[in-house]
Parts: sequence; structure tokens; C-alpha cells
Amino acid sequence: MKDHRFTSRGIAALPLPKSNNQILYPDLEQQFLYVRVTTGGARSFVVDKNTKRGRIRITLGPAGTDTLTATQAREQAQITLGLIAEGYTAQQIRDRLDRTQDRIPSGAMTLNNVLEQYLLERRHKLTERTRSDYTKLVDTYLADWKDRPLEVIDEAAVVAKFASISSPSRANYTFRLVRLIFNYARSIRDDEDKPIVTSNPVDVLSQRRLWHDQKPKREVIKLAAIKPWWKAVKQLDEGEAERTDDGRFAKGTPSLQSNADVVRDFLVFLLLTGLRRNEAATLKWENVDMRSKMFTIPVTKNHEPHTLPLSDFLYAMLKRRHAAIPKGEENEQRAKYVFSGDMGPLGEPKKHIAKVVALSGVSFSSHTLRRTFATVAESQDIPFLALKRLLNHKATDVTGESYTVIDVERLRAPMQKITDFILKTAGERKTASVSKLPEKRAAA
Repeated sequence: MKDHRFTSRGIAALPLPKSNNQILYPDLEQQFLYVRVTTGGARSFVVDKNTKRGRIRITLGPAGTDTLTATQAREQAQITLGLIAEGYTAQQIRDRLDRTQDRIPSGAMTLNNVLEQYLLERRHKLTERTRSDYTKLVDTYLADWKDRPLEVIDEAAVVAKFASISSPSRANYTFRLVRLIFNYARSIRDDEDKPIVTSNPVDVLSQRRLWHDQKPKREVIKLAAIKPWWKAVKQLDEGEAERTDDGRFAKGTPSLQSNADVVRDFLVFLLLTGLRRNEAATLKWENVDMRSKMFTIPVTKNHEPHTLPLSDFLYAMLKRRHAAIPKGEENEQRAKYVFSGDMGPLGEPKKHIAKVVALSGVSFSSHTLRRTFATVAESQDIPFLALKRLLNHKATDVTGESYTVIDVERLRAPMQKITDFILKTAGERKTASVSKLPEKRAAA
């Protein structure tokens, strides 16, 4: 087959097949991208690739029209080939592309279509939480803009919509996303290699200094407040899960099905590991190595797997939780997670946090516990590189996989030191061998 340049004129000039067949003309720039020409003169961009599972052919859209330019077809081809490599079936790929192809014509480049295309292309680089947050922002604050073409969103509309969002932080976050969407749209080019979207109206917020001032959150639990906080966490109701004097669940009780019990362990786990809430909530037993006394968070904010050693207190906690994993098919999903909710991982325990705040007078959020962990680590003179590793901040001087096990083992002493200090500050035993938070005692 002869290669042909996929310009509008070039596509229109592609010869028709001489018989009742079709001809595939390959692109010069993108492997496995073709223009299919039928005897009736119909021309379409297609991806055609042989795999171990058989031949997969995906039609991207009409060729030689303003509906789908060659540049945009190449972008779609790259996405399609990525999905093929991941093992998606032809129908699954079509279903995914159907949700994004409408954004291709410049007039149909709506806010929502461009966002969906961005999320599809960045699916390996964005966490599920980030993708969900972006979608919720649009649904919540930009619902009337979802189907609006980008070309009609001007600076005046941006200023008005920005001012209409009452929460300063939400307004900033929402329009950072709008700015991202426009910048991404500016990377989409036509056949003459010219951007379809040439400006970003969100720039007006910087030009007129309209962004809301936001001070970075510095809230931590002060050392003097750790003891009342810990006491309040202990006082979360057990619900139906009754314990015997040695801290075990009484016979016939529903094991760890008491949500308060899960939340108690969860909050302490956050404080003693410095993990982000979603990282700890989605921790699965398959990623806990009880023999080596380590655990791994495979998906993190910085896209690097995060492995930490367990202090003796945390090891005892997880050992207890593992022994009480709920049984039965109805608990199959819950049993996968160290901290399980009703149907899977534990959600944001807002009510329990509010109760701890009310009992202790200590204001905090899940992320406050991470900042507190970091503050305690600094106070204990934990080396800077070790602290970065504990918090899973990227360290540019660590480059090889051969360092992984050594680094984790080097973190064991700092982790234990932090645990011991917090336990002592909380009024617990000096050694961290306690398997759970002590039971609340009756008032004297």
C-alpha cells in the first residue's frame, strides 16, 4: 500500500477501490492509523491492528471533513492503541471513545467533552480521587457550562462565574480546573498545525488579581492536645461489638463490623503513619506483609508506591484486625480492606471526627494527623531524607530499585521512635506493644 499525506485535499484525492471492496491507506505519521475508502466514496479514519487476540479495527470517524482532522485522528489513534495494549475489547474501546469523540469539531469542543478527553488521556497519571474530584467540580459549580463550547466562554463569563462561587477555596479550585481544560484544548491542533483554541480566558483572574488569597493549612495537633485527643478517640462508642477484659471481641459479637471500632483504629493509624486519608482507607490486606512487618500503598498522590515498616504498636493492631476479618460471601468486598466500611473501603468518618472534636476540644481533620506526624518526626530529629521517605515525598537522589528494601529497613527505627513518642505523649505505655487503644474506664 502506498503512503498518502492526510490533508483535506489529500484525503479527497485518495483513489476509490476498483471492486466491491475497500482500501486502507496508511498514515505517514501514526502507525496503525488508516483512511478507509469504500467503493461508494466514503472515507473514514480507522485504527487497524493485529493482536494475539485477533484483529481489532476501530472506526474513529469521517475523514476529509471538519468533523475530524488528521491531527485529532492521530490523538484518538494513540488513545485507541493504548487501550488495545491494555487488553480492552473492540466494543469496550468503542464505548469509551463514544463518550469523547463529540469534542473533536472546534464548534463542539465543550467544556465537558474536553475534560473527558483529558481524563481519558491522563488515566494512568491521575489518581481515581483526582479524576472524581474534577468531575464533581464541573457537576457542582459548572453544570450550566458543561455543554457550552469553549469558544463562547469569554473573560466576562469567567469573572462572573468565579464571583458566583461563595467558597473562596472552591472558586479557586474550580477555575484552576477550567484553566487546565483550556490549556489542554490549546494543544489540540488542526491539519495546518494551528491551535483550535488560541487563548485562555481564565488568565483574566491573574491579570486583574481576582484569585482569592489562601494561606496554606498549617493545623496540627499540639503536643499538649495529643492526650485529650487520644482519650476522645478511645471514647468512640463500641456499638454492638462488645469486648472482653483482655480486649478481644466477646463470643457472638459481629467482629469488626462496629464502625466506631474501625474508625478508632483508622484515626490512630493515620497519626502513626502520616498517610493521606484515602491511602490508608484503601489499604488492602494483600499489600500488608505481616512476616516482614511492612505495608505498601501502591497508588499514591505522587504516583510512586509507598512502603513503610510497621512499628510494634501498628503491627499488633493489624494482627488483631486481621484475626477478625469478617467472613462470608456478603463480606467479600469488606474483607479485602484493612479498614472497611459497609461495602468496601472506609469513607470519610466525618461524624466520628466531629464527635472526637466535641469530646476533646481539639479541632482536626484527617490531613491534620498527617501534618502532626510530620511535626513530631521533625521534633525527634528524624533525618531529612528519612522524613521525605516517610511522607512519600520524591527524593531526587534515590534512583534505583535496589535501594527499596534498604530504605524501608532504614525507616524502621524512625517509625518506632515516632510511635514511642506519640504513645508517651498520649499517656500510653512507653513501649508500643499495646495491641489496641485501652478501653475507656468508668469515671471514678
